[in-house]
Amino acid sequence: MPTGGGGGETTNPLHGQTNNPYDTRVHPGSSSGGEAAIIAAGGSPHGLGSDSGGSIRLPAHNCSIAGLRPTVGRVPATGAGHHGDLCDHRSQVGLLARSVADRALAFPLIAGEDWRDASIVAMPIGDPAGVELAHCRVAFYVHDGITAATPATEATVCAAARSLADRGAQLEERVPPGIDQAWDITRGVWQWHRGETTAGAHLRVLARWNRLRSKMLGFLQHHDLIVCPVAACPAVRHGETATTTRPSCSSIRSLQLTG
Repeated sequence: MPTGGGGGETTNPLHGQTNNPYDTRVHPGSSSGGEAAIIAAGGSPHGLGSDSGGSIRLPAHNCSIAGLRPTVGRVPATGAGHHGDLCDHRSQVGLLARSVADRALAFPLIAGEDWRDASIVAMPIGDPAGVELAHCRVAFYVHDGITAATPATEATVCAAARSLADRGAQLEERVPPGIDQAWDITRGVWQWHRGETTAGAHLRVLARWNRLRSKMLGFLQHHDLIVCPVAACPAVRHGETATTTRPSCSSIRSLQLTG
């Protein structure tokens, strides 16, 4: 892990950098980068991580494995350091595995009440095989309004969306409202945890966070799935960040997602 569990790359003064097993010139992401790298290398079937702003999702993306940041209330955070204090519901304990099928096997083992974490909701786990795609309402996008994706990333996301449409899902190209504010809100929360802001400023950040959550809930009232890039590009070289400023040019029509 990186020092303090933050930052975009898994490196620390004790062990140095963690390499991506597919190409040692690039890194596996952060903060669960070591977990993702060993799984992708075939050294472990499953792993645990915690995700506040992408610490499971980005390493899974960089290492071509399956990551899951569960819904709040699914997996106890008991024993997971400061996450166990439940002071920040953006932080969730989740899984990494080599495939979605492997991940589905492990998820029931970590989900559900442990009678210690007060935030856990008694909720049964459904059968993934029982999902009927013909009844799913899918929103997809390739540009979040902050960072444009590479052409290859756009093509991959649109191919995934098209595969759902081919199986009968209802597709709509649409960006959830307010997601361009998410990073700024996340940064404000981290500033509070590091003691860099006042209580009043923190309360204002929490108010913005609740408004964003309400907007997202309203969006999900009409959509069952959101298909979008995890990052703007594939894994990048050590010392670089995964950003690009190229304007997005694809659309649902140019990629013929409607037929």
